[in-house]
Amino acid sequence: MSNLGLISFDIFDTLITRTVVNPTMIFAIMQNALQQMSFNLPNCLVKNFYYVRVKSEKFVRENLRINENKSEISLCDIYDYIQLNFDLTEKQKDNLLNLEMQIEGKNIVPIIENINKLKEFVLQGYKVILISDMYLPSEAIRNILIKFDQIFEKLEIYVSSEYNKKKSNKSMYNYLKKIYTPTHWIHFGDNYIADFFIPISMGIKACYYRKNRLTSYEKYILKEQKQNLNIDLLVGCAKNLRLKEENEKYIFGASFAAPILYIYVKWVLSQCRSKKIRHLYFVARDGFLLKQIADKLNFNNEFITHYFCTSRKACSSIKKENREMLLSLYIDQELPQSENCVAFIDINGSGKTQDYITECLNKLRACTTYNFYLHNTTTVKQNAKSIKCSMIPLTDSEDWVEYLCRCPEGQTIGYYYNENNIIVPLKEKNCADSMEKWGFEDYKNGIFDYVDEIVKVESNNNIDISDFLLFDLMNQYIHNHLDKKTADIIGSIPFASLGEEHNTVVAEQINLVNLFCPKYTDYISIARCNKLIKPIVYLIKTIINPRTYAYINKDKNLAYLKIYKYKLDIRKLIWR
Repeated sequence: MSNLGLISFDIFDTLITRTVVNPTMIFAIMQNALQQMSFNLPNCLVKNFYYVRVKSEKFVRENLRINENKSEISLCDIYDYIQLNFDLTEKQKDNLLNLEMQIEGKNIVPIIENINKLKEFVLQGYKVILISDMYLPSEAIRNILIKFDQIFEKLEIYVSSEYNKKKSNKSMYNYLKKIYTPTHWIHFGDNYIADFFIPISMGIKACYYRKNRLTSYEKYILKEQKQNLNIDLLVGCAKNLRLKEENEKYIFGASFAAPILYIYVKWVLSQCRSKKIRHLYFVARDGFLLKQIADKLNFNNEFITHYFCTSRKACSSIKKENREMLLSLYIDQELPQSENCVAFIDINGSGKTQDYITECLNKLRACTTYNFYLHNTTTVKQNAKSIKCSMIPLTDSEDWVEYLCRCPEGQTIGYYYNENNIIVPLKEKNCADSMEKWGFEDYKNGIFDYVDEIVKVESNNNIDISDFLLFDLMNQYIHNHLDKKTADIIGSIPFASLGEEHNTVVAEQINLVNLFCPKYTDYISIARCNKLIKPIVYLIKTIINPRTYAYINKDKNLAYLKIYKYKLDIRKLIWR
């Protein structure tokens, strides 16, 4: 052994990790795969494979501990038991066993930081070994590892299932001490007990790897949906992106915003595919990120995507000033002459703006518009030529998703001819500076990296992991359990429904000025408070609630007290 000493690394969640959060979800992926394969297995096993695999492992582990004094079990032990209970042939058993190792391999992600650390120790001349409390055979683990780096080809791997010794009961450490008799030993691992507390108690220097922990909202949704494969994979993808990037806005984009926006855009594309709609118009400004996500998912170029600049303010201004002609010319310029059906994509709304756009379009030529929203307001009205489709029907508008779609562009307020005689959208003062300062580029990169990774996960496992339930879970979290760190990020997003945005954010921190001015984003402002004053602020905000007692909004020039069913205008009392 090297005079420099012994270096040992744990394997799972230290050198490599899985695409899933809960390791047992590998068996749920297997169940999904078995339903698409022809192994000629008993139907009851295929339908209940996840349950059978999880319970069989627990039973076999305890059974062999009692009867054979085994500290650890092997993959063969587990499948021998399943074979017995379901009368499988040897070939059927082997097929299942090999499928598990195959799916494990497909769903492994390298932890580059620690692999590089291991390589540096090898280059310096240390004796480096790998240790794992695991039922998989060492060769299967080695085959997984060498896909990421050839350095693992010759390193010794000590697996509990092959030595009947474990880190968690000290027996593996004691065994290795006898083999290597190291004068110095450093161990790296992610399990606080097996990789940190126990080796330290034995005189081994231990380095605890604490990265890759879940966010507060991820813990919440996984707690609410413990055995949901789709949710687990959606969270797992975000978790693994945090291995290579620590930027706060990148993490927020990849972990909080991306899963919801990805599911929504994927739904839009499936609906357009079903309706044979080729031209997709992503409405400014909420469509800025959505279009770019759609472009990433437009694998066979089956859709032609456009960015369509309009807004409620632009349309109301045009109506007021009687400048419909410029809007009509812009529509005529942007929309294809030959198509009789196109799609407009937004995040939320009543559809009134799209009705107006469709009306202008149909004065030029007959065309039906399908208007897609993540959710509509309950005031939405259908129109034979302007059809509104909502991914998630809601009775209340949830504007927080709109906050996730901010972009560096100013709001469209009209249209004009440029020097090339082209109709160009007229926009308010650009908010690019404020968005850049907030961290938009990092946020955007987090979203796009997430889309790339989740597509790989779906492709590798031949699975569609879109799950609308994620929206409900996130909605519950943001309204009832929102943590301060996430609230500070959302609340600080530059935002205003009308006007310039450089001085406005989604939800300001609580101060004496806004404490008594109710807003619909109060749930975010309250979450931004520290724990000591949060209950007091919540009580005050509950008493002065815009839906029950009062409403004050200077931007909208509204201020009134609510007395029973009546509103008492107090604008003159508080503003001159």
